[in-house]
Amino acid sequence: MSALPDGGTLQGKLENKTFGRYKGLDFGVEGEGVVQFSSSQLYEMESEKVGCKANATIAGQLPKTPGRHTATDINASCNYIGDKGLLALLPVIRVSPGMTRIRLSDNGLRNDSVLQLLHVLLNDKKSVISLDLSGNKQLSLEVGSTCLKLVKSNKKFVQLLLAKTAVSKAMQENIETVLKRNRKEAGANNLKKLEGRVKIGKKDLFAAKSLFDKLDVDNSGTVSLHELCEASRGSKTLGVSGLSVFGEIDSDNDGEITLLEYLTKAFPPATQEDILFYIDCNSEFIYPEYVPPPELAAEHVSEIAEMFRLYDRSGDGRLSIEELKASMSKSSLCITDVDSYFKQVNKSGSGLLDLPEFIELMKPYYVG
Repeated sequence: MSALPDGGTLQGKLENKTFGRYKGLDFGVEGEGVVQFSSSQLYEMESEKVGCKANATIAGQLPKTPGRHTATDINASCNYIGDKGLLALLPVIRVSPGMTRIRLSDNGLRNDSVLQLLHVLLNDKKSVISLDLSGNKQLSLEVGSTCLKLVKSNKKFVQLLLAKTAVSKAMQENIETVLKRNRKEAGANNLKKLEGRVKIGKKDLFAAKSLFDKLDVDNSGTVSLHELCEASRGSKTLGVSGLSVFGEIDSDNDGEITLLEYLTKAFPPATQEDILFYIDCNSEFIYPEYVPPPELAAEHVSEIAEMFRLYDRSGDGRLSIEELKASMSKSSLCITDVDSYFKQVNKSGSGLLDLPEFIELMKPYYVG
């Protein structure tokens, strides 16, 4: 059980049921002291919030390790996710630092939801350089003008497709003129990002995993030279050739082949980062349970409210840092860094605490 700053706890630990036994695969939560969610969890939670069912095809493209938002490409083309489905994707797009390409063709999207997406791309997500909105027939002038603003403001943007929409041909030509200039200035490296990751299908990934499992006779999570040669008896890989093959796969030369090394060799030109991404997306996790902090008893709330009224010398219903320090100096309460705690609970940033904020400040003294 680990404690969190809000007083809640995480019970249990993160477990990868699919790939957890293999050596060299780290599935720890990135970022300590906060409740982390995976991209897949964010998508499912937001889908429920907006009132739609999470699309299985999209969910399968998203990482499942908490805190690791490594998706670079969302392909929802021809899935007919609708406006609610697009809104459910916005939190994932916001938290994915490497997101470069979003494909939303033929999804029955309308202006309002697409404008919300474009607002995210204009203000929060400068990494996206390609957007496909083609085939969404109801998209019209307002979307077109916002798309033009987007490609002008983000000179790294190189592709924006609006065919078979109600955006005028003249507007589409204006957008394409800007995109041509962007592509010229972006150079080959930026255009190369459109290629995305090496594609590895779930069926192929698990077929390779199954072959590795057959080699891993002792179920250690790695393959030794002995295991590889035993499996190769009667084939051309026995002996010197077996040693040579082992050396090619064992990239760190530690005397054992990990699943990550094996899969990287099985799917050229995929990088280890690519392999880890697809392992993540195709894993089933058991997540730690978040237990919220205990609530204040009613009598404690009343006691804190009375304390607030006593501390509020001006009687305006708000406490300044000066009033708080003066009152605490005469009480048995001890806060070692009043200024820091004050800023932490003063969510409005006004420099004055209201009663709910003061209750939040005092809560740890009552619930531990």
